[in-house]
Amino acid sequence: MSNLPQVDAAELGARIAQALEHMCFIISDPVNSAELPETDTHSTVSVGDEHPLWDLSVSASNGLLTEIACGLMGIEPSEMNEDEVLPATVQELANIFSGIMIEMIGGEEHPYHPGIPELTSEAPRTSDAVAVVALDAMGDGLLVTLNARD
Repeated sequence: MSNLPQVDAAELGARIAQALEHMCFIISDPVNSAELPETDTHSTVSVGDEHPLWDLSVSASNGLLTEIACGLMGIEPSEMNEDEVLPATVQELANIFSGIMIEMIGGEEHPYHPGIPELTSEAPRTSDAVAVVALDAMGDGLLVTLNARD
């Protein structure tokens, strides 16, 4: 898959942090990849052209997902059904972050598009990832990985 466009993890992380700040007033800082954050809820979306080329995975702590959902919807945590809202929130993040990645690698110049985000039971694998973004948002963790498809 060496012919795939390169994705700069630092730039992807900066754009994700900016999106979180603009969307829901969440301030986040990069975390050393050796100290990956604890996460609870996970989603993966494929990105590609006529065939999936990458899997972009998002994994976040439930505390962060609660803050994001509150920031996006303007509701209090006590007013939400976490079993419904948190999975939907991590899937929405996967959708948004895949759009950021597509824009980074060429936007309209390349025919890339995201698939439908799916919940997964495990955190994304980082060992062979093309890019790893780990963020800390006031003690809560967010992990985004990009893995090339075989």
